[in-house]
Amino acid sequence: MKKCRQGYLVFLTSCLLATCFFSSKLTFWVLLAGLCLPLVLEILLFLDVRRMRAEVSLDSSVPRGTPAAYRLTLNPALTLAAGHLHIRLEVDNHLTGQRGEQTAVFALNRETDLAIELIPEGCGEYTIRCQRLEVSDLFGLCVRSLPPLPEQHLTAFPRPIPVELKIRKMPHGIQEGETAYENRKGNDPSEVFDLRDYQPQDDIRQIHWKLSSKLDTMVVKEASDTSHYDTILMLDAGWNNQPAAVLSAAVELALALSQKLIEQGIGHQAVFAAETQLAEQAVRSAAEEPQLAAFWIRLRLPASPGNGLRLFAGRWDQKQYNKMIYVTAGDFPPMLNLLDPQLDVTAITVKADQQTIHMAEKGRCQQIELPLSALDNTAVQLLI
Repeated sequence: MKKCRQGYLVFLTSCLLATCFFSSKLTFWVLLAGLCLPLVLEILLFLDVRRMRAEVSLDSSVPRGTPAAYRLTLNPALTLAAGHLHIRLEVDNHLTGQRGEQTAVFALNRETDLAIELIPEGCGEYTIRCQRLEVSDLFGLCVRSLPPLPEQHLTAFPRPIPVELKIRKMPHGIQEGETAYENRKGNDPSEVFDLRDYQPQDDIRQIHWKLSSKLDTMVVKEASDTSHYDTILMLDAGWNNQPAAVLSAAVELALALSQKLIEQGIGHQAVFAAETQLAEQAVRSAAEEPQLAAFWIRLRLPASPGNGLRLFAGRWDQKQYNKMIYVTAGDFPPMLNLLDPQLDVTAITVKADQQTIHMAEKGRCQQIELPLSALDNTAVQLLI
């Protein structure tokens, strides 16, 4: 529009000079018409905007990297002077804390359905706000704003990452209940916490039929809690100076590792290191994997990595774990070297500025650096 207005000023200046030098009636009337043009366009544009209505819709969820259509419907289709629609969107990813803008200009004709293609580079919950919605006239001289549009929300789900996982030592907490934590009442029917007399509200599936027949009274079994495992999977990445693709790859890698642990019968505690807390969820079966992914992508990463290790170091129950699988993005935080030397740690990071896989052993801590490109090509083989 800036060029249109500059051209309009050049036109008026030329007409004014021609009128002064040549005293032509034609140039005078052309100059007068040019001076009245913005006023006429402003009135017509005002009438257009008064009767114009805009409605917006957006796909609710897509896989990361898949285009999502931000659809805008304008009514009515016929206008008096409106020529173009200008829109600017602010896109905010809650998981990674990253913001971006996307602008578009549409020529207004008989088409009432307009669409802007949004490609979520990272997984997580997106909030899309319309920061600018304006209509300009056919000549680009006048602009009028339309009423603000409601904000929209988009969920970009993590993409599956091919990972082959080999376990050097089978930890406790496997699916059949082979766990060192059988001393608490819970919901795992494979382990018995206590026996008691039958109550009318009890499920008949809890009845210990063999023992009941011997005692000649109804006895029920109370299940133990095997939700505490000796394997912990921690995602501890920070969004500062990290591209959205790298952060999303770290999230996807951690979810893939959780899935592979379950496939090998290893129940575990999945931990997301948020800014002020460790968001935990016990994963016992494959049916809980989608719940874990949905839970994680609604959280927010802190600014820098290592926050999870600091919070973990202050926990009273940290010594119940024998194995930690630690996933981050970028450089490993220094606190990784200060963990309990009795804890077997496999630390994995995703890096954008690297082309080959690097591995190192520091005591009982195995450190693996994975380039971002390695997660897109073939299955990554990990021995933990």
